[in-house]
Parts: sequence; structure tokens; C-alpha cells
Amino acid sequence: MLYVAALYDWDTKHPGNRMGVSYLDIYLLNTNRMVNLIDKTYEGESAVQTLFSNNPNDPRDSPDRMMFNGTVAVVRLYHDTDYFSKFAVLDIFPSKDITNLGTAVETLIEWDNIAYFYLTQNDYENDHMHMVYYDESWKRKEVIVDHTAAGVMSIAVDGNDLD
Repeated sequence: MLYVAALYDWDTKHPGNRMGVSYLDIYLLNTNRMVNLIDKTYEGESAVQTLFSNNPNDPRDSPDRMMFNGTVAVVRLYHDTDYFSKFAVLDIFPSKDITNLGTAVETLIEWDNIAYFYLTQNDYENDHMHMVYYDESWKRKEVIVDHTAAGVMSIAVDGNDLD
């Protein structure tokens, strides 16, 4: 299941800075990619440190180390919670050009292939989200979906968008 995380730290060997691209560093992380969960403290608050595999199906993937809000017990509850369905029906825009997104297309994606969702300031203002997923071994795709964070969580839990 997706976990709503406020990231404190994200150390990656992959190209690009993962932190700072998300509005307020809030992510919906797929817990199926987390291993070695450890309870930590960050600035006096409960935190979780984990290794996060961007693509657990590819042996070449070097997991990222990240730290975010929460506790191991809560993250495990999310991990042990099943999605409503094995597949998500998400409305994906054909373009990442925010000035000309086009019309969103209903797309069937396996939840296990989704790594994470995040919001930019523009997404937040326009009820969209960015999604990173892998459709085949090591084929990273980043798209914009026509759903809010609450809508994505609702689809995960009961198959229906709130909007």
C-alpha cells in the first residue's frame, strides 16, 4: 500500500536530485519497495530509515537510503495492507508539458510497478500528481496523473477516485 511520507533525507546513486522536486517533500511511497526498516529520530520526531528499491525486479538497481516521518510499526501496517485490486486505473496525461497536458487517458497499471507519487507546486494548484513507475525491467517512466493525493489513496483503498 502507498504510504504518505514527509521525506527528511533521500540518498540516491541514481541521476537527479529526488529531494526538492516535490512540493513540501511529500511523497506517496509504495511500501513494496522498502527493506531494512529501522526506527530513528529526526529533530526530535519519530522517523523511519529504509532502503528503497526504485525497481525491485532489476538486480542492477542499487537501493536508495531514505528517512521519513513515522514508525516502523505503522509502515509495516501499510505494507501488509492489500490494494483494492492488483491494478489501478489512473488518468494519465499524454504530455509532461504543464502548459499543454492534453486530455488524460485512462490507463491500467499494476500497483506493484508504481514506485512513488509526488506533487509539484503546479500539481498542487491544479489537482494533479507526478507518478514514477517501471513498466518493464529498468524502464523508468515519469508521468502526470489527473488525480489528487487523496484521490490516488482512494483508488488504492476502494478503487474509486474521490473527485
